[in-house]
Amino acid sequence: GFWPSGEPKGPQHLLLVALRLWKRKLKNFMTWSIGGLSALPSATISLSCAMMAGCTPQNHPATKIFLGSCSSVRLGDQWHWDEVRSKGPDAWVWLGDTVYGDAQNFAGMSLLGGSWKQASPQFLRKLYAIQKKQP
Repeated sequence: GFWPSGEPKGPQHLLLVALRLWKRKLKNFMTWSIGGLSALPSATISLSCAMMAGCTPQNHPATKIFLGSCSSVRLGDQWHWDEVRSKGPDAWVWLGDTVYGDAQNFAGMSLLGGSWKQASPQFLRKLYAIQKKQP
């Protein structure tokens, strides 16, 4: 599988997975650059497909790569995924928060926005399971 140790654990984990895929596919690896961003054809498509329901890895270079971040499963209806799919990306790269796992600690609020507490692993697994059903 794509995940080195079970379920995805966040952006750093996805980067580790991308690097491992890149090492495996080095012989067939092609890169191109847009604004300094390298596109990983088959590795990126495979990585994106691991996160998207109904996606099948392709064996052609990715030329249309979409970037995104700051997703929250708590927003309810995630209509934006239909819009993303309608544009026909070859790959989706999540650059920031895939779920917001921390929770505001209202008891310790300050004028600058309050304090935050870390989410438990069980809570994060629940959020990732919800998000994984969306795309």
